[in-house]
Amino acid sequence: MDDKLSLWNAETAWWTGLLQTTIYFEREETKKMAAKSEKKKSAFNKKSPGAKRSKGTAGSRSAVVGVVIAVVGLLLVFEAISLFKTPEVEKAILAQVIGQFSGTEQACGKFGAWDVTTVGNEKIAITDQQNGRILFFDRTGKFLKAWGKKGEGATELKEPSGITSDPKGIVYFVDAWKSTVMGLDSKDKITLTVPLTHGFYGPRGVAFDGSYFYIADTGTHRVAKVSPQGEVVASWGGGKMGSGKNELNNPRSLKVDGKGNIYVADFENSRVQVLDPSGKFILAIKAGNKVTDVAVDNAGRIFASSMDGNFVKVFGPDGKYIGQLKDSKGSDALFRSVSGMSLTPDGVLLLTANDQVVMVRVP
Repeated sequence: MDDKLSLWNAETAWWTGLLQTTIYFEREETKKMAAKSEKKKSAFNKKSPGAKRSKGTAGSRSAVVGVVIAVVGLLLVFEAISLFKTPEVEKAILAQVIGQFSGTEQACGKFGAWDVTTVGNEKIAITDQQNGRILFFDRTGKFLKAWGKKGEGATELKEPSGITSDPKGIVYFVDAWKSTVMGLDSKDKITLTVPLTHGFYGPRGVAFDGSYFYIADTGTHRVAKVSPQGEVVASWGGGKMGSGKNELNNPRSLKVDGKGNIYVADFENSRVQVLDPSGKFILAIKAGNKVTDVAVDNAGRIFASSMDGNFVKVFGPDGKYIGQLKDSKGSDALFRSVSGMSLTPDGVLLLTANDQVVMVRVP
């Protein structure tokens, strides 16, 4: 409050000084006009005694000063409203934390998680970007197995990023710098390799609707719809960065809902952009900071995480802000630095933050 009062006093002094300066120069100008008027009056009376003299401009100039005073007064009122209005209270959504785990005390060792997905209703898979692996855990957080390692080979990974799965339990992930989507079944067999060779650059997000893959191609600022054979059947975003409708700036992740709508984490634009199945713009949701990942539940609620903003925010299907996730004690510690999110079939929200996975139920 003291800072606001100081700012208010400084701004009031500035506007008062401006007003005083305006009045001073107006008075000086009025004196000059009066002197000139007297001279003209004297000369006029000598030439045309008894004739009527036209009115001067003092009245109109006084009116100008009145307008200036009124404008300054209004500006001060608006400034006071802006400075001293009651700030909006942050809306907290108290989520139930049902589990959290890391790899530190497990056979997999410490991991650097980028994204997470549910595999059926019993397993969880993450992309361990730090070590070039896909890690599998059960729902209690117990480590099950790892696949892959850092490298250039067929079963080696450069930068595993976005990850998703299908109802058959096949896990799909995108390797940003191998520009490839890979499918991995429960027996660790590679079931699919989709080369992203049509102008992709550093793709980091992947979603699957059962027929097509949707790729957040970060480096080319677009979303591409790709067939399992690698054919780009549609593309949105224009291939160059932008902040308008259907324009993107470093999209980091995306999800597709049951209706085929596409939810894009439009990273540099600090928003979630929602497109219909044909790629037509539906709405843009301003999140307040760079959006790292996005998720959507069966009720249509949209979750947006921000590693820069240290939050997970929740919005309604219409984009209206609902609140920010916190634990039952009102702390947001578990929801900072969230890089990846996914929802299980039974509605549990999975979150990855550096070297841990958190599982919560959102009321």
